[in-house]
Order: sequence, then structure tokens, then C-alpha cells
Amino acid sequence: MTIKKADGLPERVFFRKSDIAVVAIILLAAFGVWGWMMFAPQPETKKIEIVRDGKLIETIALPASDNVIVLDEDASIQLELKDNQIRFLETDCPDKICVRTGFISKVGQSAVCLPNRIVVKITGGNGNETGVDGIAG
Repeated sequence: MTIKKADGLPERVFFRKSDIAVVAIILLAAFGVWGWMMFAPQPETKKIEIVRDGKLIETIALPASDNVIVLDEDASIQLELKDNQIRFLETDCPDKICVRTGFISKVGQSAVCLPNRIVVKITGGNGNETGVDGIAG
């Protein structure tokens, strides 16, 4: 039904019931997305995993206090944890490649001592620290 004014032109209606329903749906969707972003599970924290012979022997949640981790009774394999970074401090392997690797601190990085079959890797986090972009994949 069109309402006409005294001059014969139709009266302009700014909001119809359908317009109010569309605005309500948009607002509901916006609040839903906002609530999901605010209350969604947070990304897991970064962890250091120490693996020997394929078996996990220790997990350290970051941030952690600075210390030296001794993996063998005779202290032949030592790891240094400093400023949330980890490295092989000392090993009894002949070539010392693992010691020369230096500190690792980003998710996805690892240091390996092949003669002793030890892998130290950084896991967890939100995955944005790997340095891999969409093009390199």
C-alpha cells in the first residue's frame, strides 16, 4: 500500500520491516565473529622438545628460566637454555656440528646430534614465526 501526500507524490518510507531484519542479522553475525575471536582457544605456547632415539625424553614450556640441561650421567651432553633459546653446549661427538649450530628459538627450528641420536626442536606457538610466506609455501 502506498501512502500519498496531499501533493499526490508517494510518501517516502526510510525503514521497512525487511530492512530492520537485515540490519539485525548483520549485527548478530558481527557480534558472533567478535565473540568467537575473543573467546576462541588461544594458540598453544612454544615448547622445546628433546628427543633421543625417536622417544620424547623432555618437554620444556617457554618462557623458561636459564639453565644447563645435562642429558647423560657423565655430563658428556649438555644443552644450554638462555633467553628462551636453546643450543648444544657440549657433546662428546667427534665433529661438534651440533655445537656449532648455535641457539635455536623459532618454531620449526631444530638442532641434531647424529652420533648421539638427539634432536632438539621448537614446537607449538601460533605458526607465524616460521618465516614461510604464502608464495614459498
